[in-house]
Amino acid sequence: MRGHFLTPAVLDTIKFFAPVILSESEIDSIFSNVSETIRRDTGEIIMKGNLRGLRANIYPSSHVIVEGSIPKFTQDHNLFGLGYARDVATMQELCELVRVKPDDAQAWRVDVGTSLPLSEPVRNAVALWGARPRFVRNGHTHSVTYIQRQHEYKGYDKVREIIRQIERGKISSNALPAGWRDGNY
Repeated sequence: MRGHFLTPAVLDTIKFFAPVILSESEIDSIFSNVSETIRRDTGEIIMKGNLRGLRANIYPSSHVIVEGSIPKFTQDHNLFGLGYARDVATMQELCELVRVKPDDAQAWRVDVGTSLPLSEPVRNAVALWGARPRFVRNGHTHSVTYIQRQHEYKGYDKVREIIRQIERGKISSNALPAGWRDGNY
């Protein structure tokens, strides 16, 4: 188990803005669970919907804002990422689905993750991660987050998170590779 799960950096959560004009029938064909609200101050229609686990705010006459986990969009979990080639292909697919040219989209948020093998349980390692200059440290038993304006760094037990999702029935037990259940958490 130990030392075998180091992964290269992978794309996780994204949030992007893209100018696009969508008709009501296009919105209904692209997104599920669509709801509509009207801004009182401007009268602007804002629609919210889902696209395979991603959340979207749709402004039918001007733009769309899409946010969520790229691995969850593709494989229903984010235990491990897709890898560079699949990340690119998934972003191209997403742009095609929402009828956006990739060059017109603006990234507002990009989360990148990796796995680090530990020889100790994660809670022991997290307890040792101390303060960092110019960062606010928020520590918990199984995780730590360092925050600085637009940058945020998190360390937490991914296997523990996935096991909890399996136990709650949110994802299939097949999502966790054999041998990971007995890991350090």
